[in-house]
Amino acid sequence: MESFIAIIALIFSVFALITSSKTTSQLIVRIFQLEKEIEKLQLILSKLRKGNSSETESTITTEQSKVDSEFTSSVKTEPQPLIKPEPHQTKDFVEESQDEKNEELPIAENQTQLHEKKPTTEELFPNSIIYSQPTKKRTSRELEALIGGKFLNRIGAIAMIIAVGFFLKFAFDNNWIYEWTRVSMGAVFGIGMLTLAGHFYKKGLSIFSQGLVGVGVSSLYLSVFAAYNFYQLLPQIPAFIVMMLITVVAFFQALKFNSLAAAILALAGGFLTPFLLPSAHPNEIGLFTYIALLDVGILILVIAKEKWIVLEYIARAATYCIYFAWYFEFYNPNYEFIITIFHLSLFWMIFFGFEVYRIAIDRLGNRGLVTLGSSLNMFAFYLGLVALLDNSYHSDDRGWVTLLLGIIYFGTYYILNKQGKADETLRKQYIITAIVLLVIATMVQYKNYTAVTLLSIEAITLFWCGTKWKMGFVSISSIMIFALTTIVLFDSIHHINYGTQNFTLILNYRALGMWTLILSLAGSSKIAGQLNDRKTNNLLRQLFTYSWIIALFSWLSLENNDYFQTFINYNLAEEFWLRSQYTLTMSFGFVWGSYGILLFIGGWLRKNREVLDSSLVVSLISFVAVAINCSNFSPILDHTFLFNIRAGLLVFLMILFTFQLNILRRNSKFIDRINYKTLYIGIFGLAILFLIFELITVETYSYYQKQLSLLIIQYGGDSTHEYLITDNENMQQLMLSVVWLVYSILMMIMGFWKKNRSLRISSISLSGIVILKVFLFDLSFLTLLYRVISFFGLGVILLLTSYFYQRYKQLIVGEVNETHTS
Repeated sequence: MESFIAIIALIFSVFALITSSKTTSQLIVRIFQLEKEIEKLQLILSKLRKGNSSETESTITTEQSKVDSEFTSSVKTEPQPLIKPEPHQTKDFVEESQDEKNEELPIAENQTQLHEKKPTTEELFPNSIIYSQPTKKRTSRELEALIGGKFLNRIGAIAMIIAVGFFLKFAFDNNWIYEWTRVSMGAVFGIGMLTLAGHFYKKGLSIFSQGLVGVGVSSLYLSVFAAYNFYQLLPQIPAFIVMMLITVVAFFQALKFNSLAAAILALAGGFLTPFLLPSAHPNEIGLFTYIALLDVGILILVIAKEKWIVLEYIARAATYCIYFAWYFEFYNPNYEFIITIFHLSLFWMIFFGFEVYRIAIDRLGNRGLVTLGSSLNMFAFYLGLVALLDNSYHSDDRGWVTLLLGIIYFGTYYILNKQGKADETLRKQYIITAIVLLVIATMVQYKNYTAVTLLSIEAITLFWCGTKWKMGFVSISSIMIFALTTIVLFDSIHHINYGTQNFTLILNYRALGMWTLILSLAGSSKIAGQLNDRKTNNLLRQLFTYSWIIALFSWLSLENNDYFQTFINYNLAEEFWLRSQYTLTMSFGFVWGSYGILLFIGGWLRKNREVLDSSLVVSLISFVAVAINCSNFSPILDHTFLFNIRAGLLVFLMILFTFQLNILRRNSKFIDRINYKTLYIGIFGLAILFLIFELITVETYSYYQKQLSLLIIQYGGDSTHEYLITDNENMQQLMLSVVWLVYSILMMIMGFWKKNRSLRISSISLSGIVILKVFLFDLSFLTLLYRVISFFGLGVILLLTSYFYQRYKQLIVGEVNETHTS
């Protein structure tokens, strides 16, 4: 077990060696800079003795530039901060130089020169602030000083600690020394090292003294550790008190010798004390009170030594590590909730208060590290807070506690901003922290559509605030909240299923949540239109406009689906629920078509291009859906020729498309600015022709299909009546060819009458389809009589088409000439 002492000593010493390297490097560079400053001052004083002020000034400038050049080429490559010579050192040197000058010059001459020209402070100290310049490598003298002054000191200290450890182990193994004597020897040795450190520090050997401090403090820690753990010579409480005193002494030694390494060693010893002196059932109040006092002491030390800010980050990490280690091992939620949440909040307040204090006195240092440390402080505290609340009877209060924490951060920012202490980095850090906590509080406290409602309100409020305060990051945060709201909405849709008993059209929680989202997106689109930046204005306005249009389209579809689902009872006979299912399918065409025309009218009247473009897209979606869903009729026995829901839907959509097509053909500045206007006109025109074609096709087909179904029901098993079924099928195919040919000739007539080339081309295309059907299908399927009728009808239509083209040839040529002229 004694070997464990040597291992701990080795770890402490190596830790001190590594962490003190930065301080030592800074001291070496500082000493070298002071040497160069002394050389420049000596040069100035020697030139002043000559009495020629003009020549002196030019010579001084030249020589000083030479010295500066030499100095610049001898400093290490890493950038160093601005360094001012210590006031007492400068004063002593000036007094000493002035005394030397007075000794060399006669009194009268000296006084005369002083009266004639008294050099100013700027002339004596032209570079009182030294800008250290980087170089690529150290000089041989610097390298020698570094190895001999620092590295050998550290290695020697480590070797000494290891030697003492091995000597003690050897003595222990041979029972040379009793237990109290062993501990006393370690304590005396540690005190002796601290005493020698003070002695050599007075001699000017500060780096050497720092190594002795490390050896002494390590020896004291190890002595108390051995007295408690190995030999049981001290009870826990006295040993704990002695460890605390050693930590205090170590911090004072660090201040005395200006040693960051000693401070880190004291910090490590302080936080390791609870582990070095463990108990079976640690006292929470005693442990966390000790940690809190240790943190306060470390922060006070950091206030005194701003360059030692690393101590704060180490202390913060160590504090939360000790807390979580204790929590997972010893926390009892039935008895310790209040005490534990108090201590956790105390840790957070200590570091948060220190952060606010540094902001108030404008001593933040590295803003990146400050922001990272602040974020980790908040994250660790909130993580511990949630864990405590989850394991208690207060789990329902997590949302309110989170909201309170967000209010604290925003309130702190508000106060600091009023005092003029909040810069851009602080503004982003605290406001974003408050926003994140607000969103977390909402999602923790509320679920499903209630959360969608609240998140939507928060999003539009933040977007308005970001626009009014001209904070782009707040506006971006609002957009991210809108995206999160959409995710929560889709998750809610999948988890809530409205049954036939509890669904109320429009008046339901889903409608409340989705309409809040829709109105928030529409309002944000309106706010975005007021931005001064035109590019950002257009981008955000389009984003929010398309978003609320999509959200409204989704809500209409969901409401329509759930409403008609209430009438579908899958327990009844097939024809009953098929009828309801088919009604639901057709209803989507009516809803989407109506939504498209309403958007079209609104965009046209309000001259909103985004809304108008969206209406055209919605109309095309409804067209595709209707074209697919209207291909069959279910159940077929309910079909009534031309007077059924499917025919009504096709006619309804044709009317809507005709209205939109007429508006698009108008000559107006707003309509002409629509992207792909000509393409939309062509698509809507073809869509109307296709809807007419589908109407006559499916109605003809379904009419005979119903007759066929009735015949099958009536004579399904009677072979003597199969000819009736065959005749019905032949008539069905024949009538399809006939109605297509009639439709083709009507399009041809309208094309010549309206001078519309598209209609004529469509007529020819349909005639081609009929030709293929007659030659490929009718010829092999129909009986002889029906073939005669089919081919005769086809011949008549084709001849009429040829006649119209020959009869009105001049009309077609005239259209071409008019086109070329225009």
